[in-house]
Amino acid sequence: MELNLVPVIANLKFPTIVTIYLLVRIDWKLETLSVSINSLNTNISGLNTKMKKVTHLILMCSLFF
Repeated sequence: MELNLVPVIANLKFPTIVTIYLLVRIDWKLETLSVSINSLNTNISGLNTKMKKVTHLILMCSLFF
Protein backbone atom coordinates (compact mmCIF):
# COMPACT_ATOMS: atom_id res chain seq x y z
CA MET A 1 0.00 0.00 0.00
CA GLU A 2 1.47 3.29 -1.10
CA LEU A 3 1.00 6.43 1.02
CA ASN A 4 0.48 9.61 -0.98
CA LEU A 5 1.58 12.60 1.13
CA VAL A 6 0.49 15.33 -1.30
CA PRO A 7 -3.21 15.33 -0.30
CA VAL A 8 -2.28 15.14 3.38
CA ILE A 9 0.03 18.15 3.11
CA ALA A 10 -2.53 20.06 1.00
CA ASN A 11 -5.26 19.39 3.55
CA LEU A 12 -3.09 20.57 6.44
CA LYS A 13 -1.98 23.86 4.86
CA PHE A 14 -5.35 25.62 5.00
CA PRO A 15 -6.10 24.89 8.69
CA THR A 16 -2.53 25.78 9.61
CA ILE A 17 -2.69 29.12 7.81
CA VAL A 18 -6.08 29.95 9.35
CA THR A 19 -4.83 29.01 12.82
CA ILE A 20 -1.70 31.16 12.51
CA TYR A 21 -3.76 34.10 11.24
CA LEU A 22 -6.23 33.83 14.11
CA LEU A 23 -3.48 33.49 16.72
CA VAL A 24 -1.69 36.59 15.44
CA ARG A 25 -4.95 38.54 15.35
CA ILE A 26 -5.95 37.45 18.86
CA ASP A 27 -2.47 38.28 20.18
CA TRP A 28 -2.75 41.83 18.83
CA LYS A 29 -6.20 42.27 20.34
CA LEU A 30 -5.05 40.91 23.70
CA GLU A 31 -2.15 43.35 23.74
CA THR A 32 -4.49 46.25 22.95
CA LEU A 33 -6.86 45.08 25.68
CA SER A 34 -3.99 44.89 28.18
CA VAL A 35 -2.94 48.47 27.39
CA SER A 36 -6.54 49.65 27.82
CA ILE A 37 -6.90 47.89 31.17
CA ASN A 38 -3.65 49.42 32.44
CA SER A 39 -4.84 52.87 31.34
CA LEU A 40 -8.17 52.33 33.09
CA ASN A 41 -6.37 51.28 36.27
CA THR A 42 -4.27 54.45 36.17
CA ASN A 43 -7.36 56.62 35.66
CA ILE A 44 -9.25 54.94 38.51
CA SER A 45 -6.29 55.42 40.84
CA GLY A 46 -6.21 59.11 39.92
CA LEU A 47 -9.94 59.40 40.62
CA ASN A 48 -9.51 57.72 44.01
CA THR A 49 -6.85 60.27 44.93
CA LYS A 50 -9.11 63.15 43.85
CA MET A 51 -12.09 61.72 45.73
CA LYS A 52 -10.04 61.44 48.93
CA LYS A 53 -9.06 65.11 48.62
CA VAL A 54 -12.67 66.19 47.97
CA THR A 55 -13.95 64.08 50.87
CA HIS A 56 -11.36 65.58 53.18
CA LEU A 57 -12.29 69.08 52.01
CA ILE A 58 -16.00 68.41 52.59
CA LEU A 59 -15.32 67.11 56.08
CA MET A 60 -13.22 70.15 56.88
CA CYS A 61 -15.92 72.48 55.59
CA SER A 62 -18.65 70.67 57.55
CA LEU A 63 -16.74 71.33 60.77
CA PHE A 64 -17.12 75.07 60.26
CA PHE A 65 -20.86 75.05 59.46
